[in-house]
Amino acid sequence: MTGTGRAWGAALIAISLLAVVDTIRAGVLEERGRSRYDNRMVSLRRFAFAGHQVALEDDQPTDTVSHQHETPGMLRVMIDGRVVGTPSRVGVRRGVANASRYHSWFQATVFTSRANGDSSLWLARKVRRGRSDSHYEITEINSDGSILSGRGAVIPRPAT
Repeated sequence: MTGTGRAWGAALIAISLLAVVDTIRAGVLEERGRSRYDNRMVSLRRFAFAGHQVALEDDQPTDTVSHQHETPGMLRVMIDGRVVGTPSRVGVRRGVANASRYHSWFQATVFTSRANGDSSLWLARKVRRGRSDSHYEITEINSDGSILSGRGAVIPRPAT
């Protein structure tokens, strides 16, 4: 084997080792999260959490026949009747009536601390910016009713 061939071989092994290290790191972080929090996906399009009403609305009808075909549409996430974030383009599975109609575009998950039982609802919506990779907009509702949205912008709780 020539010196150049050995150099290429060593470079490829180094790159492979970086991928292995990154995979192990991701597994460790995932296990840390699982050991600290229980999580439960919410599949409803309208539900309540911590005194707030959450609604998912889109511009597509619901078909009477169940199917998985995706149709382009716009999704609005609403909390207490107010739109949160910017309405975004999504793929809508019109043959599905619950939140699974936004499969891979939106997910609502309740995380509950195993240490103290405190919980928070995370609403994750895929947003696209040009031709770049997908980005996600996160809105968090804490058990005390406070809401954090987008890039840390706080939405005040309505007066009751």
